[in-house]
Amino acid sequence: MEAHRVLVMATAPLYHRLVLMGEPPDPLVVEYAVRDAVSAVTPG
Repeated sequence: MEAHRVLVMATAPLYHRLVLMGEPPDPLVVEYAVRDAVSAVTPG
């Protein structure tokens, strides 16, 4: 998977909450986004 796609995938939930909805950052959303991005690039 190319790096740009991983970056977009990892930051999309954060962008949606912070920019589009104007909500404060949620640590759980950040944790889930990072975990999902790592899972996407980990073989297996």
